[in-house]
Amino acid sequence: GWITKVAKAGRVFTGIKWATGLAFIAAGVFFLFPAKGETGPRITWEKATASAIEQAKSAGKPVIVDFTADWCLPCKELENFTFPDKDVVELSKSFVMLKADVTTGGSPEVESLKKKFNVAGVPTIVFLDKSGVERVELRVVGFVEAPVFLGKMKGARGG
Repeated sequence: GWITKVAKAGRVFTGIKWATGLAFIAAGVFFLFPAKGETGPRITWEKATASAIEQAKSAGKPVIVDFTADWCLPCKELENFTFPDKDVVELSKSFVMLKADVTTGGSPEVESLKKKFNVAGVPTIVFLDKSGVERVELRVVGFVEAPVFLGKMKGARGG
């Protein structure tokens, strides 16, 4: 409807057409600019694998596994607003931070992790304690603000 050449579309339709077009352009521009915190400290993510989880367990470190996809809007919100928070970045240094990308269906390794943790959709963030056991009550499904995420991180770390 935005590119129609109907001669008598009317002012209301034309206004709605242009407002919708500009809204989509503004949303596109939003994703072109660097995320908040991209120039500052950032979380160091590793690829999610079963062996990475086992290594963290052996080292006695808690784990955060972020199941994400490029096409996922709430995932982008986490990347732009929650993960760049300075307190989240600082506390992430005491975790093994793993990212499981399911953009194109995921690798067999990621699919195995999805099945193991019963992940139905993205974003899903799984918290494992130092012994490698999931803290189910801390699981995040969808977008959460930095203070909420920070509280869950503290719970997974044990304080």
